[in-house]
Amino acid sequence: LWVYEAFEDSCAWRDADAVRTKVLELVRKGEIPFDHLPYLMVLINHVPNISPTIIYDIYRIWGEATLHAAKGIRLAEKAPPPAPGARLKIAYLSADFREHPIGKFMRTIFASHDHHRFEIYCYVHTVAEDTITEEIRLAVDHFIDITDLDNEEVARRIHADGIHILVELGSHMAHSRLAALSWKPAPVQITYL
Repeated sequence: LWVYEAFEDSCAWRDADAVRTKVLELVRKGEIPFDHLPYLMVLINHVPNISPTIIYDIYRIWGEATLHAAKGIRLAEKAPPPAPGARLKIAYLSADFREHPIGKFMRTIFASHDHHRFEIYCYVHTVAEDTITEEIRLAVDHFIDITDLDNEEVARRIHADGIHILVELGSHMAHSRLAALSWKPAPVQITYL
């Protein structure tokens, strides 16, 4: 769709329509890589003359693929509750712990956590590292690179770490690991921002 936007911005309407048609055809055939669908889901809402049915179909395809990947496994059904007196384990999942609005916003939150009561984890799909990445790394207890893990491996790692609350920050953006939540790796899961 980036090519579509480039053609549209340059008023190359026929080329834009051809690209849009091709992208939608690839989605219907299941030929768009699964990890690209979340970003496509955001962009497609801004493409003119797309029917609500097509938008629904793209979201449905992603949802079905996500649920199918998890195969009904719910890891958190066996997750242990926090031990009495132990710190509550809170984890954040994102690809944007860097010079990005998410990184800039969250570094303040990470710096504000009470580390006597909460053990803070960051699971990061590394896109780039910079000074904000380093600030965040220093502000949390555990900074874990999950770039080379698939979504099931991410879910299993989070579950193995005994996370009590998982905060997903990527939603439907590029490099999101939202699909990992379909395994329910933590008893409490939220999407924020």
